[in-house]
Amino acid sequence: SYTDALNNLGTYYHRQHKYDQSIRCLKKVTELDPDFYGGWINLAGSLISTGRFEEALEASKRAYNIRPSDNLVVSQIALSYYYLRVLSEAEEYFKKLISLDPASAVRPQLFLVHIAMLKKDKDEAEEYIKEYLTIHPNSTEVNHPREILTDLKSASFSGTHQDQPEH
Repeated sequence: SYTDALNNLGTYYHRQHKYDQSIRCLKKVTELDPDFYGGWINLAGSLISTGRFEEALEASKRAYNIRPSDNLVVSQIALSYYYLRVLSEAEEYFKKLISLDPASAVRPQLFLVHIAMLKKDKDEAEEYIKEYLTIHPNSTEVNHPREILTDLKSASFSGTHQDQPEH
């Protein structure tokens, strides 16, 4: 019944890719202490790792109610909405993530590029790629965004580019 220990154990299991065990520990944490941010955020992370995005979203929202300006919880909400294909909400949270942490490891700009391309908004997609390249000029992943930027600048852009950011 010691929440810190259970949270640490859940985190350990998560790192070992033993997500079911992680989720069991972290659910117990949130039952014992519904106001414990670490339990909710870690539970959401394990749920995202298992593709249980609706449950992850609910856990993330509980964490968000405790710490609405924490970039980790904002990123988890954005990712959950994105993978649930609720793109308007995903877009809102990815933009909030950029305002909190423009260099986030989640790479919110690349998700926003994909959303903009689905909306067929070439200018918006181009701006997010430029922002990403400015923030991460030496990233090993800059070639693909540069290719997309070249496509956007050419007459061949149709707005139907289907590549998605990998998580």
